[in-house]
Amino acid sequence: MTAVTSDAPRWLGRGGRLVSVEPAVAAGDRWALPGTGAPTLRMVLGTPGGAYVVEAVRDGGCAVPAQGEGAAEIADERVDAGRLHGLHGLHDHFAVDIDLCAEERWLGCADLLHGSVPRPRDHALRWVAEVLADRVGCRLATLPLDDGGWAVAERRGSRGQVRPSLVSAPSWCGSPPTAADRALLASCLYGWAAAGQPWGKLASMVVLTRATSTV
Repeated sequence: MTAVTSDAPRWLGRGGRLVSVEPAVAAGDRWALPGTGAPTLRMVLGTPGGAYVVEAVRDGGCAVPAQGEGAAEIADERVDAGRLHGLHGLHDHFAVDIDLCAEERWLGCADLLHGSVPRPRDHALRWVAEVLADRVGCRLATLPLDDGGWAVAERRGSRGQVRPSLVSAPSWCGSPPTAADRALLASCLYGWAAAGQPWGKLASMVVLTRATSTV
């Protein structure tokens, strides 16, 4: 697939992403999601039970066209490509930044809803809980905190309970995270939840690779 490179604000606002979670020992040096050249965020999550590698990539070919056509077929192709590369725990999802995109048709079909403007802790916890309560088809809502870290709310269980939590901020290499970094970090958190890992197991987050492109 040819990556879409002409509309950075659009993919930051909404688009398809791939994320995978695997124990660091199993990942080794061969870790790489399909779609090289697209913005990527690679992390190590240290837990009491060991370390995991989480990698999220914005796949330009997965970005939803203005007409909203063809996204499902392209996403299926990307997931199949990931399976062929032996990537276990690969998840594709549609993410929307509420601070950049207010179109109801995108908000209503998002798997991940996240903000890009940091808020105070109490406000952020209410925000993520209310977002999931309003969007019953959404699995995870995330929001950066103005003092570091993230507020997350996950829909879990057969009854779809909404559970807001606080997640520590990762250690970043070099300069502070960009908007692209924060958007992909939200997808990393989505991958952690999709892999069935509890937030309480998260001991530390260290960014290994920043976004490779801003488009």
